[in-house]
Amino acid sequence: MNNFKSPNLNGKRVLSITFPGLEGCCPPTSVVVGELFDKMIYYCEYLGEYGIDWVLCYKNEQLAAQHNAKFIQSVEFETE
Repeated sequence: MNNFKSPNLNGKRVLSITFPGLEGCCPPTSVVVGELFDKMIYYCEYLGEYGIDWVLCYKNEQLAAQHNAKFIQSVEFETE
């Protein structure tokens, strides 16, 4: 996994993300800024011939989690 110590934090600010649920097991789960994390940023990592979109989650200015956007059901962005 890549090291995200100093990503470009000029990416889009995220208000909430929703993970898909598992049919018959558990419903979709949402994470909202302010509950588990102080800040979430949508960050596009360019890897030459392809890129990966990440949602980087910060707590106390430290990277606490990162999620590949491919596995996220929906993203709500902050409007400017």
